[in-house]
Amino acid sequence: MASRTQKLKMSSSGLFILKASIYFVIILVTFYCPWFRCNASDATGGTVVAAERHLEPGGSTGRLTGKIIDKFSGTELVEAGVEAKKVGQPDGTGEFTLTDINGKYSIELPPGAYDILVTYPRYQTQVIKETRIKSGDIARVNVALAPVTVEIDEMKIVERADRAAEEFQLVLRRKSSNIVDNIGAEMITKLPDGDAGGLLTRVAGISMTEGKFMQARGMPKRYGRTLLNGAVIPTTRPNEKLVPLDLFPSGLIEAMSVSKSFSPDQPGNYAGGLAQITTKDFPDKFEAAIGCSLGGNTETTFKDFDTYHGGDWDWLGFDDGTRDMPGAIPGSKVVGQGLFTPGLTPEELQAIGRSFDNSWNIHSKTAPLNPGFNLYLGNRKNRLGYSLALTYKNEFQNQKEEQNTYAASTGGLTRLNDYDFHLSTNYIKEGGIINVGYEVTPNHRLYFRNFYNRNAEKETRFYEGWNEDMGTDINDTRLKWSEEEIYSGQLAGEHHFADFLDCRIDWRFNHSIANLDEPDLREYLYEYNESLGAFVLADETQSAFRMFTEQDEDIDDMALDWTLDVDILPDVRVKLKSGAAYLKRDRDFESRRFRFVPITTMGIDLSEDTESILAPDNIRPDGFEIVETTRETDTYKADQTVAAGYAMGDFALGEAWRMTAGARFEKSKINVKTFDPFELEDIDINTKLDDKDWLPSVNLNYGLLDGMNIRLGFSRTVSRPEFHELSPFEFTDVRGGRAIIGNPDLVSAKIRNYDIRYEWFIGPSELFAISLFMKDIEDPIERTVQATTLLRTSFVNSDDADLMGLELEIRKKLDFLSPSLHNFTFIGNYTFTDSEVTMTPEPGFVPTSEKRSLEGQPDHLLNAIIEYDNPDQDLIVRLLYNYMDERINDVGAMGLPDIMLEPVHDLDVVLKKRIGKYSFGLNLENLLDEPYEETQSGQVVRKYRTGQSFSMSLTYTWQ
Repeated sequence: MASRTQKLKMSSSGLFILKASIYFVIILVTFYCPWFRCNASDATGGTVVAAERHLEPGGSTGRLTGKIIDKFSGTELVEAGVEAKKVGQPDGTGEFTLTDINGKYSIELPPGAYDILVTYPRYQTQVIKETRIKSGDIARVNVALAPVTVEIDEMKIVERADRAAEEFQLVLRRKSSNIVDNIGAEMITKLPDGDAGGLLTRVAGISMTEGKFMQARGMPKRYGRTLLNGAVIPTTRPNEKLVPLDLFPSGLIEAMSVSKSFSPDQPGNYAGGLAQITTKDFPDKFEAAIGCSLGGNTETTFKDFDTYHGGDWDWLGFDDGTRDMPGAIPGSKVVGQGLFTPGLTPEELQAIGRSFDNSWNIHSKTAPLNPGFNLYLGNRKNRLGYSLALTYKNEFQNQKEEQNTYAASTGGLTRLNDYDFHLSTNYIKEGGIINVGYEVTPNHRLYFRNFYNRNAEKETRFYEGWNEDMGTDINDTRLKWSEEEIYSGQLAGEHHFADFLDCRIDWRFNHSIANLDEPDLREYLYEYNESLGAFVLADETQSAFRMFTEQDEDIDDMALDWTLDVDILPDVRVKLKSGAAYLKRDRDFESRRFRFVPITTMGIDLSEDTESILAPDNIRPDGFEIVETTRETDTYKADQTVAAGYAMGDFALGEAWRMTAGARFEKSKINVKTFDPFELEDIDINTKLDDKDWLPSVNLNYGLLDGMNIRLGFSRTVSRPEFHELSPFEFTDVRGGRAIIGNPDLVSAKIRNYDIRYEWFIGPSELFAISLFMKDIEDPIERTVQATTLLRTSFVNSDDADLMGLELEIRKKLDFLSPSLHNFTFIGNYTFTDSEVTMTPEPGFVPTSEKRSLEGQPDHLLNAIIEYDNPDQDLIVRLLYNYMDERINDVGAMGLPDIMLEPVHDLDVVLKKRIGKYSFGLNLENLLDEPYEETQSGQVVRKYRTGQSFSMSLTYTWQ
């Protein structure tokens, strides 16, 4: 295997070859494919679509035109059949055509009265009686088809070609103007993953950081973006740009897609991929389902599980007030009085210190099975439809870790710290949706969508080992409770004005709230005292420590889109689209820190447990005294506004060519204000970033043969710094990671994106695709490791970066090998990515490697699925394999090597069985149980296993 250094040497020549290949393919397709299509179409006997011709004034023919759409979603139906037959003639004797990529059709007819027959798979056939065609005139007939209801074994099943069906997902992908991959609810039910993050790992070129944050096509997670029902949503994490995808339970998701090439009607602040999550919509008739599940884990279930005394409502994911900041704490900083400075008296400090709940110790219990519950209701009555879904999970997880810290030395690396960790975490996940839709008329619909989800974590962390700075063994305990919640409410409308330029207006207003609450984090540190031969409570910054953290972020996101269909020439059909969007984002972050400081320890045994040491009797002026250690940088406010406008055209050129081109203009303002909340220090610093960006996009699609497309794309996008990346002060990661210091000199990264994709839709559920992609990044923002006493993270703009890659994707039934395999399907995707980043040393930052790969970019990604689907037995079995190659987790600086994430193999099994109205599911996950491992020059930095997991589910469905 070639070393990473050898790979980097190949990058420059590889990028040149890829660029040359892109230009060559464009030229080849442009000049030769029209001839090839003509001949190939005739040779294969492909369907001939009636061609349009100019109508002569006063001529002997007229024209029938229109659009075919889904009655409920308004989606244009591609390749719907339209037959115009003279009244009284039998079916099949008239003129026939298929709708184009925009759902439009056109037939030239002699004058007369015609019956129009419209058909589409899984939809009710509709006949429009006695449409009159006149010489030289154009008759426009738009049809909205409804899904068909089929009776099977006395059970009615609604066959909806909606976002849930796998076949319809392929139709949407085929119809898309840009490069997109998608997953529908039908596929989601066949995957073991319980949230959006896990689901996306099954998409070509998608990997996950921490199982929560998307990385697309090897780009670091900061180059991704997530939308919910088309709107930007805030994050719950102080030091992250993206919202954690584990906040979106798979049971609430109707469909997911990842746009890999930009179009002007999308936000331009991404480069790797734009994940779009759509929540469950309402059905055509009453549906209901209720289900429960039980799961376990080989590292946890029925084993010792560390925990601590919390609140009575912890199992619901809500603190009952047990962890609230004591009411005795004033709004001003808790500071003792001095000889010449004002402050609180010793007696007042004693009262405040004793007001804290004296709960520090941990205890063990036996971890139970992981229960889960879900409920779904949906119905449509006349013009009103609704859907309601609820989910709840209570999971327990043990995790044993090995962690080491190193310093650079002349001989390589010197180990500073060597720790063994044990984490016990209880995850409570709950959420729900309430969506309502009202059809004012068939062409005008209103929607009110509500999404709420909440994740709570109750974590007990204990570690012990050698600490070089202290020159002795230590052990440390942390008790943490966190609540993350997201609410998104959306009011939206769809309006189709068939008689007014055949245009469409879509609008939405979305208000989202994301909150993080980490009340009363507790941590205490013991160090080994040789003279006593025992561990004693240490007088250190993070010992006898309590912290209260809150972050509130909200986003108002509104948009208006206007679409107009125009027939310029008989063979040129145009969809013009323009719109405007405005986003307002606000964040408030506040953290308060307290510590019990030993004034004197006479008569106090520091080797006892922490609750005994910090008993109320020991909180006194001559014992332990409460001190507030809140920093002047622990509070900040930030806001961002983005005003955008765009215009684009979707041009259907004949039967083969389609081009989508346009541009988006975005004006972004970011302001981060760090200040001392107590105004004790003159700290009030604003960091501002104003950007104005023109973001062009061109996507070209050539229909090589029936079911085959060649797509070419170019676009320019940006990646703007986040709030925490711009602050010049150091923030402690409240979730227990490294300290983070921002860089106010950061500028936005500019990205040029190049794409080529060949895709062949072999059948309704079969696909083969190959893609080449390339990205040129100017001023990429990189996360770096700084060699301070305790390692901390910061951010810099590198000079430039180049990334290129290849994606292969296949979905094929295996009956071509043998008729006995007609129930088997192979689904697979593979991604190869290569990148090179150039960094120049600057004052205060000296990169260890001036040329390297992008942070977080794996060379190889592989997903493979073997599916057995037997509809006669209502049985589905899936074997799923996932592989991710090594990648850089942290960029090294000041002589420290890069920290690498080692390769990981994953194997899962899913079984779904239906018996009448009951559905049974079995998931076996992480069967290989390979370790998660971070290394630095081959030395282990972090290593752990998550164990093998299983879950069983039972669902009852009414229809």
